Amino acid sequence: MVFYIVQMASASVVIYGNAYSCTTRQDILKYFRNCTNDSAETYERGVHLLLSKGKDPSFPTIPYAKKVDFVEKKSFISVITGRDRPLTANEIKHLQYNINPNVLGKSLMLGFGQVASSSKIRKYFQKGAELSGNQIKNFSDHLMSQDLPAPKLMDAHHLFQINL
Repeated sequence: MVFYIVQMASASVVIYGNAYSCTTRQDILKYFRNCTNDSAETYERGVHLLLSKGKDPSFPTIPYAKKVDFVEKKSFISVITGRDRPLTANEIKHLQYNINPNVLGKSLMLGFGQVASSSKIRKYFQKGAELSGNQIKNFSDHLMSQDLPAPKLMDAHHLFQINL
């Protein structure tokens, strides 16, 4: 439950921060600032609680570069040419950041699928859990193919396949 709260608070900080930056009315600015502050406090308290329970939700760190490299060739945009290139720090962050919501989504889909009243809905949730599992695997594989660590999974279900 704490993992769920941390993920929801993390998303709330981003959403409220975006809403805050898109308004100019003083009363609305105050409202979204309060929402952002409440979400940030909830996130921090959740992270501290996870840490106190021995669950480290932190992302792997990116070591500081010993020298600065600049992009000098057009081949840096290798997606078009099909060649592999090192990931940028921002790409690494986004890959890592997107694993945890998929872990949460997979757990929710498994849980909802177990209590769904119709087989059609159970199959729908099972497909959702499989999709999230594939996303987790693809994001993690992409990081590991670059010799980068994937985030620690807080997923009790990533080791097990549950037939719904």
